[in-house]
Amino acid sequence: MIETIFYIANRNGLEEGMYVLAQGITRMLPQAKSWAKTLLKTLLNSEEFISPFTDALGKVDNNTKQTIINILIEIKKGFSKYNEKINKILDQIS
Repeated sequence: MIETIFYIANRNGLEEGMYVLAQGITRMLPQAKSWAKTLLKTLLNSEEFISPFTDALGKVDNNTKQTIINILIEIKKGFSKYNEKINKILDQIS
């Protein structure tokens, strides 16, 4: 299912798809927070999505951006293999 989300986002324009994805993450909370984390970890595992997602975070409202930042920090604390990628994203959107 998650791969389908990224497929559709890519097919319909990666930049716009990542923007819509970023906006949608806040709508998943709090009930589906674990799915939001899974979605973000999947994104972090694919180099092609990181830059467009980072660009999208620069365009979303501050509340959405902060919510995603908080989730990324949670992921970083629990999964050190993502530290470098998350740090890069956080540096670019700060």
